[in-house]
Amino acid sequence: MTIQRVLFTIFFLSTLSAKNGSVTGIVHDKSDNSPLIGSNVIIENTFMGGATDLKGRYTITNIPPGNYELT
Repeated sequence: MTIQRVLFTIFFLSTLSAKNGSVTGIVHDKSDNSPLIGSNVIIENTFMGGATDLKGRYTITNIPPGNYELT
């Protein structure tokens, strides 16, 4: 395999993975606006999700393109 073919393969694979996205947000209590720590945020009908940190923030990465609902 030539070096050009190896570089092209690496470049091609990296562009495929670059098409995935992420979602971030903050979960807080409706009544007093305090952060909800350790809450699970799930992308419905998938196995993807995350938990909130001490400030109520979450990030879910490597999400394929599309429309999703969070719970």
